[in-house]
Amino acid sequence: MRQYTRCASPFFESPTSRQNPVNAAHNMNDLTNKASWTEQAIYSWAQSGTRLQRGLSTNEISKFEALLNFKFPQDFIDLYQRVNGFKDLDWNEHMFSFWPLDKIIDEYKADSDNTYVGFCDFLINSYSIGFSKDSKKIFKHFDRQNSVCDTFKEAVFLINSSSGDIY
Repeated sequence: MRQYTRCASPFFESPTSRQNPVNAAHNMNDLTNKASWTEQAIYSWAQSGTRLQRGLSTNEISKFEALLNFKFPQDFIDLYQRVNGFKDLDWNEHMFSFWPLDKIIDEYKADSDNTYVGFCDFLINSYSIGFSKDSKKIFKHFDRQNSVCDTFKEAVFLINSSSGDIY
């Protein structure tokens, strides 16, 4: 059974076996710990009032991977087990929206490029950010020659900090 914790205005999932994400984020010094960076992202979104969807099981994520013929990196899986994107395509304070996996599938199917798997968009889909099946790096949909960053985790940090590198 899942436990829901209220933080700021959104609801987000906090499995009872884990520390409350709000408390965990307040006490973080080690961002290399996989739980720490996911908790920090969740805390940041919760503080800004972003509404989040409950996380998915490993089996649920694997089903989506099969549909995409793509294996998500572990940092993506770590976050999506906690939060399956933003609820109702809500966006963060910097106008980025992390998509739930069903939206990722819909966008993938609608795109003629089957080598790109987007996971978020900026300013109501002005452009998306995602994975290239040909590279482990993160790219903007319109520019596959120049990566935005090397990892999903790094992309989350760039987005949440409103880094100029992400725009």
